[in-house]
Amino acid sequence: MVASAKEMAAEILSANGIDIDWISRALAPRSDQDIITEIDSIAIGTGQVGENVRCTLRWAGSSTATPADIRPNSIVLKLPSLDAASRAAAAATRTYEREVGFYRDAASKVALRIPAIYFIEEDRLNNTFALAMEDIHPAAQGEQLIGCTTQQARLAVEAAAQLHGSTWNASWVTDLDWVDTYDKGQVEQRAGLVANLFPGFMDRYQDQMTEDERATCNWFHDNIKAYLYAAGGSDVTALVHGDFRLDNMLFGQPPAPPLTVVDWQTASAGPPMTDVAYFVGTSVEPSNQAEMVEPLLRLYHDSLETQTISVDRSWIDHQFALRAPAGLAMAIVASQIVGQTERGDAMFLVMARGSCHLIDVTSTKTLIS
Repeated sequence: MVASAKEMAAEILSANGIDIDWISRALAPRSDQDIITEIDSIAIGTGQVGENVRCTLRWAGSSTATPADIRPNSIVLKLPSLDAASRAAAAATRTYEREVGFYRDAASKVALRIPAIYFIEEDRLNNTFALAMEDIHPAAQGEQLIGCTTQQARLAVEAAAQLHGSTWNASWVTDLDWVDTYDKGQVEQRAGLVANLFPGFMDRYQDQMTEDERATCNWFHDNIKAYLYAAGGSDVTALVHGDFRLDNMLFGQPPAPPLTVVDWQTASAGPPMTDVAYFVGTSVEPSNQAEMVEPLLRLYHDSLETQTISVDRSWIDHQFALRAPAGLAMAIVASQIVGQTERGDAMFLVMARGSCHLIDVTSTKTLIS
């Protein structure tokens, strides 16, 4: 008897549960000649709330009659985290629900490169999910701890414009049952969450920050509610990635696409410039931010215009400055609710410090305070 998709999702909690039978069912249906004879699995990526596993597949025979997208040589599985704290955080923030929802409901409607999905299912009751997706090869994850190159920044900002332009004020986005909105209740809830987690964040990181960075963190804490209300006050809503940074980007050389965006666990409906400010704050090395902001915002503006979306450049500058703290907010919350790792600590510190610098080189404090 063939298991249902939900039963299959419930079977998988870790890479230990991966076997030929499961992979064969996830990639079904196949012809009688399409039989997997061997798999090799290796953990990849640096995710904090999920596990990524690359599976190299060996098939019976050498027939090329079946297309590569049906009979792939390798796939990537995305599964729940092995860490109990991270899984609990995912349940509280609907992380797994969002990612499944994005690939199921939105992926085919957005105009940017994302992995093809072979299998997708979730078991919400048990906070379990499983994704079998295209292995983007040859491609490499961005270097979050180092920062992006100018070309990587341009690719990312163009991808953001494609995502936002294809969902600009689209009613179907706000109709999705897994997206957040910016109503008063959610603002109050988010402000309370940041305030409660802020002391733990500062205890962990303040000794590694400069005096100016600590001062900006404290300013943000004192103005968190004003920031959230201001950041939610946009006349444009689009589908936003929500964690738009180097760790969630695969940069490739031919035949791989130049950029593939992954990890849609924080996808939501919101102000589009959030993604752009988040990227610059978390992924552009602070010493390069001042010189890169203007050309990147111009590129974003031009990319929107090629999609026949007309906005004033002054609107983009204003919205960007309002949302400069987005990466700092994520660093405060995520660092305290997911399982702690050495790389995770370094990553959240980079995100916080870069976002603090972006706040200080824009008009953010004046606009919000």
